[in-house]
Amino acid sequence: MIIAAGISESRNGFLFTRKGGFPHWTLSYLVRGENEKTVSEHMVTRRAPYIALTRPNTPYRVATTPGHLCYLEYWAIFTPKHEWSRLLDWPGEQHGALYLHLSKPAVDGMLRRAFCDLLAFRRDMHPEKEGLAENALERILLLMQKYREPCKNRIADDRVQRVVGFLNTEFRTNISLKDIAAHVHLSPSRLAHLFTKNAGMAPFHYLELQRIEAAKSLLLSTNDPIKSVAGQVGFENPYHFSTRFRRRVGVSPKSFREQNIRRQ
Repeated sequence: MIIAAGISESRNGFLFTRKGGFPHWTLSYLVRGENEKTVSEHMVTRRAPYIALTRPNTPYRVATTPGHLCYLEYWAIFTPKHEWSRLLDWPGEQHGALYLHLSKPAVDGMLRRAFCDLLAFRRDMHPEKEGLAENALERILLLMQKYREPCKNRIADDRVQRVVGFLNTEFRTNISLKDIAAHVHLSPSRLAHLFTKNAGMAPFHYLELQRIEAAKSLLLSTNDPIKSVAGQVGFENPYHFSTRFRRRVGVSPKSFREQNIRRQ
């Protein structure tokens, strides 16, 4: 649940103090400026672009640094859903304070759009505005998963990264583990070990996920028969496709199409 959200902007400096006992999380995204954050007498200087999480019951003080009085920050105060717990596992900067430094302009643009959506939904008259605002907040947390350091989901091995790119491109074709391994000059057993270690799943598990996601798009954007959709995403057997789709998504391809078309 989002308790409050807004923008802090100033050309004359900024000062904020949060006392102890505050029971909610705070997400802050520094777009412009530089500040000093003090937690338990430990001070850290932060320069934009920068995004931070502060855990509940963490008192802190934030002030603009001398010479950097222009300040722009998006923020949201929230109580996370249970399923967001893995999205809040960021590296620590100070006790109770977590952070990610942003260096890519593309990420900066995506974050601004997501925060603007969050604020717009909270002002909207839409009957589901709270849910839409929470979706925008979840989008921000999901975007940040790629930039955590250390990041449990980051693929360190270049060979596995190349396999991921290969599977993302060739998932529609009938490929074997031997074909995938040959792409990076490894034995099938060595590839399976490296891929599982780095990506957290077996190569064919990842391949199937890409096929299922592509099938979802075809089911919603075309009127192609289920058999045709199966073939287009690399499943030779339509029955096997329907079985795997149901296991991954929870409903059959036909039901998935009908349910989402009704919603649209």
